[in-house]
Amino acid sequence: MLHRRGGEGGLTLIEVLVVVLIAGILMAITVPRLFAARRRVTEANLRRELYTLRAAIERFQGDTGLYPQALEDLLLATPPPYVQRDSWSGPYLQTLPQDPITHRRDWNYDPSTGTVRSQAVGVTMEGIPYSQL
Repeated sequence: MLHRRGGEGGLTLIEVLVVVLIAGILMAITVPRLFAARRRVTEANLRRELYTLRAAIERFQGDTGLYPQALEDLLLATPPPYVQRDSWSGPYLQTLPQDPITHRRDWNYDPSTGTVRSQAVGVTMEGIPYSQL
């Protein structure tokens, strides 16, 4: 135990600086890892939402022989005018998923090919553009 002159308890300036330095080092190590973990989760959610959309588009196309003219057609309880009623098994989705990167439901959808992609700008942690997933 350290004895201080004057009988007062407390920390010296050196002890406070050591504690602050250790806390700074720990934060420098953990904060970037937390941000990286959050980004990995967001990118995994994007891939999951794209999988959900693509699976619904494939079911729609498999049933009707056509791609939906709009993603909102996947939500319909009755077939859109361009689809024969006897081939309809919808709705194919309960809700249109939100892009976890843009936080909007503004997917880039091509009805001629059934291709759906994110409109987010940027790249994944692996360097793949979000728009190419």
